[in-house]
Amino acid sequence: MDHGARTRSTMRTCRTCGVAKSDGEFYSSSRDGYFVHCKACVTAKRRESYRSHIDIRRKQRREGQRRYRLMHPETFTAEARREVRRRSYEKHRSAAIERSRRWRNDHPGATTLQVKAWAKKNRRRFLCGKVVKENRRRDRTGGRTRLKPSDIIAMLDAQNWLCAYCRCSLREVAYELEHRTPVCRGGRTERDNLCMSCAPCNRRKRNKTAEEFQAA
Repeated sequence: MDHGARTRSTMRTCRTCGVAKSDGEFYSSSRDGYFVHCKACVTAKRRESYRSHIDIRRKQRREGQRRYRLMHPETFTAEARREVRRRSYEKHRSAAIERSRRWRNDHPGATTLQVKAWAKKNRRRFLCGKVVKENRRRDRTGGRTRLKPSDIIAMLDAQNWLCAYCRCSLREVAYELEHRTPVCRGGRTERDNLCMSCAPCNRRKRNKTAEEFQAA
């Protein structure tokens, strides 16, 4: 038996472009062996059809998504979305960590610059993020006060936008919400126990009270 006969290709002529091509350039068909149009012509025709009906297809897709949302509302809650993101991260965790590590190595210092640029451009959202973070900390420590962005601005204005400890201008450096008496030592998240300080002072203060830090 000649095994090479099965790999020997014949030439066929495409009915669309009229070019003679080998069997490998045609899609196979269970009815008569091969399509009468080559792969390139079939692909071009499918692309043209898709582009000519793209608005209709998008409308149908949006309508299908709307119906699915109505039929399965439980899959579109905030908790469900967070769970999907969590499962996806856990599944590809090692790859994501490695990708982040390579990017940081290829772009040293870029992450810090991006955060500073974003905070400068989105000042109000940056303040809101600090408030959300502080409210979560308040929930963990059992505090009662819920802060608002206006509270942060009010404290900054009361301090003339100066650090509560080193008196540097908070308009030029990163600032943080600071507890005069640390939470780990019984301090509460309340207005009389809060102030605005620069990031270096907040790092150096650690678990000291304001009096201990200023006396050191």
